[in-house]
Amino acid sequence: MGENETVDYHPMWAELGLDLEKHDCLLEAVGELYGSAYLGQRNRPAGMAHALGFTLEELASAALTARDGVAVSSMCTVFAESEVTGLVHRGEDRGRIARGLHEAIAKRTLASLGRVGARGPLVFAGGVANNLAMVDLVRVGFEGEVIVPESAQTVGALGAALCVAEDRR
Repeated sequence: MGENETVDYHPMWAELGLDLEKHDCLLEAVGELYGSAYLGQRNRPAGMAHALGFTLEELASAALTARDGVAVSSMCTVFAESEVTGLVHRGEDRGRIARGLHEAIAKRTLASLGRVGARGPLVFAGGVANNLAMVDLVRVGFEGEVIVPESAQTVGALGAALCVAEDRR
């Protein structure tokens, strides 16, 4: 699938019994947040880790231990990787670059949360919730409690399954 192609998951969700009307209402309510905080960031951590010569775990660790971050202005994955490569070639500390990447993503995420009027408690779920540097930066910047569930990477799927089970009753 090409980078700009989208997949219509509605047929699959309908087959699973998901209430598409509720789904569409939810997506309408959080559409801006979903679009800018999730879709705009997909594959970014892995790509940035690779560009810096880190694993994902090493990227988060380096970001946590750096005192401050290098400003990263590009939000597009392609341009950000190019910017990171340039910073590395100029001799910038990789940990500071990692911190700057995390700060840029957190800043954008927090701005989106602010635009939709999000208030705590905030449940931080999904794979990125396993990134301790990202969780730390969101906790510092969010005005309210940030909760990271034990199974952060799978709570969305579990919640969807519970909704389907409840709707089938």
